[in-house]
Amino acid sequence: MDPTTSPLSLTHHARRRRHERGIPPLVLNWLLDHGAEHHQHDGTIIRYFDKRARKLLDLIVGHEATSRMSKYLAAYAVTADDGYIITTGFRYKRVWN
Repeated sequence: MDPTTSPLSLTHHARRRRHERGIPPLVLNWLLDHGAEHHQHDGTIIRYFDKRARKLLDLIVGHEATSRMSKYLAAYAVTADDGYIITTGFRYKRVWN
């Protein structure tokens, strides 16, 4: 699977976690396109919706869409430097930059 040609290139682990946690593919697309990024020391990137990303998303997709999907906006995705999504989940702690 080539991450440059597939909009959602998930590892087997990420696919399983996304399914277990009930995160819709649409939310992962939003995270990759509009989410804030926090670069880790190991080369991975945590993508999440901070206040700024939520406001931008609200402008781009509309308030109705974001309010309907609001319970999923605490989601995060960890991506590798090759573009694959390693894992997904829901934040319960703040991401410090």
